Amino acid sequence: VPHLASHVLSLNIRRLPRDWEQQFHQPLWLLETFVDPSRFKGTSYKAANWLFIGHTQGYGKDGAGYVHHGSMKEVYLYVLEPRFREIIGCEPKPLFHRPPPSLEKVEELKMILNHAHWNPQLVPWVTLTEKDVKAMAKELVRFHEQFHDCFGRVEQHPLGLSYLSGLMSNMPAKSVEPIALEFLGQGEVRSLQRFMKTYHWDHEAMKLKHQILLSPLIADPQGMINVDSSEFVKKGKESVGVSRQYCGAIGKVENCQSGVFVGYSSEKGYGLLAGRLYMPEIWFSPEYAQRRKDNLVPKDLRFKTKIEIALELIHQVHQTKLFPAQWIGCDATFGSDAHFLNSLPEGVYYFADVRSDTQVFLKQPKVQVPAYSGRGRKPKRPRRSPGQP
Repeated sequence: VPHLASHVLSLNIRRLPRDWEQQFHQPLWLLETFVDPSRFKGTSYKAANWLFIGHTQGYGKDGAGYVHHGSMKEVYLYVLEPRFREIIGCEPKPLFHRPPPSLEKVEELKMILNHAHWNPQLVPWVTLTEKDVKAMAKELVRFHEQFHDCFGRVEQHPLGLSYLSGLMSNMPAKSVEPIALEFLGQGEVRSLQRFMKTYHWDHEAMKLKHQILLSPLIADPQGMINVDSSEFVKKGKESVGVSRQYCGAIGKVENCQSGVFVGYSSEKGYGLLAGRLYMPEIWFSPEYAQRRKDNLVPKDLRFKTKIEIALELIHQVHQTKLFPAQWIGCDATFGSDAHFLNSLPEGVYYFADVRSDTQVFLKQPKVQVPAYSGRGRKPKRPRRSPGQP
């Protein structure tokens, strides 16, 4: 592997925040490492943008105290959260004549939003001033910063913020090209297209971070986990997972994409926790091999029904223990499936819809046992339900 040390450090940095949050349910802001200058020069850390901040004083831990061994180490830091000083209440000393690169990036992200066309009348009953819009843009930048460590490269930060801003804007067309033209300019259309299709970011780490941020706001022991499918009408045939299938948005079979989504609701509020694209079975046929390749569909992906996807997502959410729930709610797509209901996490009630043509008995039916004909087994009366006379 070319530049092996930098490659391993990059993989380490990308994975560590997710593992840390999964284990301790706390964000990771800063990384620290030590280099023995008598043996190493720290070249790999310097090349990977770690910051040299000084030396240790040559002490080591000895029981409850410390002992001086005289071997001083170089200290290197890697910043994951540019606002870590603000978060812990530490005022930085003015060591630089210009802002550090991380702060420069923040300013670049703010500039993306400053020249965007915002509609102050978007919410008619709220009068938004220019100051209000700038404050909201600043909050959006801060929110996006919390996910920076999920991206593979620093250059992806403004691209991600631009796409997020485009989805939240009042633009009539929210595809990649008009978003790029609005927030980045003509020269960045191709970059945003590559960002959405071929650039890599850690989706699982991003989802976990979102859940950790959302949990304190809405989690409640009496909460409900909800699951549902949702469809998006598409004109073409090349988008990943698109097919003629039932579209709930318009109530009929149509060319669309479909996904399974898991949400959470309580007296404190509600939010989306997880989702996954549903891939119709036809997409795994030999005729669709080239489409799978063009859409970068993982080679190890296998067909799963919406029931299977829903169960996986629900159990993943339940296992995080971030969203305690007394109930699980679903519509008839899932509620009419006995396997789905029997496979839900233990100790949780379900509130499920059933299909309108489901036959039920309001009273125990009277069953007449036919007379024995003298051949075969004798007919028996069916076992009554508990509590029936």
